[in-house]
Amino acid sequence: MKNILSGKKKQTTNSETAAVAKKHPDIEYHIDAVNPQLIAGWVCRKHGEEFKSCKLALRINGKDIKDMTSNMPREDLAKLGYGDGLHGFEASLNWQKFEVGHNELELIVDDTLSSIHEFTLSQKEMMVAMSDHICRHVDESMMQLMRNLADTLDNRN
Repeated sequence: MKNILSGKKKQTTNSETAAVAKKHPDIEYHIDAVNPQLIAGWVCRKHGEEFKSCKLALRINGKDIKDMTSNMPREDLAKLGYGDGLHGFEASLNWQKFEVGHNELELIVDDTLSSIHEFTLSQKEMMVAMSDHICRHVDESMMQLMRNLADTLDNRN
């Protein structure tokens, strides 16, 4: 997966960090990739000796963009002892939700803000995202056209 964003986790004060740690010592996560078209990673909540999937919500620049559950199979997590490994997530993103310049991605786990990541997008990165979107749309349209043409030819024979 291509990750064209560079960013950092938002810095918090010691009291903010302590408050988050006290509320969520049982949540573990990792964002593997984020770009204007995709976010992927994993998140789980430790409940006793078990690891549970979580409800996950994403916000970009304060706008709700996606709700999902972290339940995609991840063999790497199962091998590392995270239960059955069904804690992955992957979601398509709408590049138009991002801004050229400063952006914030918020990760909300089980209805509680767990993480804020700040990053900057250049004009070039936004143009690449737009071009990729257009190419995917053209490819999908061409594939549909080819299927329709094949169906038409099959019906003539």
